[in-house]
Formats: sequence, structure tokens, C-alpha cells
Amino acid sequence: MYLHSPCRSRRSGGGPRRPWATPAFTLIEILIVVVILGVLAAIVIPKFLESDRISRTNILSNTVRYIQQMVVYYRQTDDFDHAPSGYPADIEPSWFRSSALPRHTWTNQPISVEIVDGPSNQHYPGTKTFSLADDGAYTAWYNRTNGRFVVLIPAQESDDDTLAVFNAVNLANCSSLSDTD
Repeated sequence: MYLHSPCRSRRSGGGPRRPWATPAFTLIEILIVVVILGVLAAIVIPKFLESDRISRTNILSNTVRYIQQMVVYYRQTDDFDHAPSGYPADIEPSWFRSSALPRHTWTNQPISVEIVDGPSNQHYPGTKTFSLADDGAYTAWYNRTNGRFVVLIPAQESDDDTLAVFNAVNLANCSSLSDTD
């Protein structure tokens, strides 16, 4: 008959059992968990950033459509100064409920509009981006000769991404970042 000693455990290795020892994870188990979390983060973070860009684009696109509707509406009224073309001379803050221009989704600041008297066939600015580092940068463009209003965007990861976001925000179909009509 085999008697088992109270000082020995039945685990392999047969070392003494320490009553104060608590079960713990091994280094290998911890490394496996860290690797799995790293893989999940590599999958989730780009998806999150893409959904953030899509949300900003959709909100800004609605803002552009609303301002364009306001330009058309105020062209038909005598409430504000008009350019010789008949379009409003400026995008007026008083057109909006808060008496301030809507906020740009990338800066969270009121849109800053560059007013131009460009050719009547110029629908888009030659520069479609602005720098997030420049606090005084224009974030929108308004050609009061033809009433065209567009919002500029910060540069994206690539020129193709920048053009795609610009087109989506402004419901445009520019073929290049230098396209103006």
C-alpha cells in the first residue's frame, strides 16, 4: 500500500506544496494574451479611424448642402448685400440659429470662409485643403460670382483619399486636387 505524504502534492515534480502560494499566470500565457490584444487593436483601430472620417464627412456634407440652400434662398431676398451677380455678398452668420457659422468637423471651430469673385465657371478652389496647424486658415470657399460654396478639408493619408473626401463632402466630382470646374 502506498501512503501519500501530507507534505507532497500529487503534481508532477512532487515538490512541497506551499499553502501561501496562489495560482498565477505563466509568462507564456501573459505573452499570448498580449499578442492577441495587439492583433485585435491592429484590426479595430483602423476601422475606428475610418468610421470617424466617414462621420465627419457625412456631417460636413450636410452642412455644405444646408449652406448652399441658404445661398440660393438669400439670393432671392433683399435682406442682405448682394454681389453684382445677384448672389449674397457674404455667407452671413445671422442665417444660422446660433448666429454663427456652422462648425467644421475637423477643427470644431466655426467655418472660416474665403470670399472670391472668380470666373463664373469656377466651381471649386485650386487648393482644396487647409492645414490643421494653421489657426487662421480658411476652411471654406465661396465664389460669389456663381454662388458656389465648398468646404476645404485637411490633407488625408494620400492624395486619392483627400480627393475622395473632398468630393464626398462637397457632393463634387473633381478628377484631381487642382480641378476648378
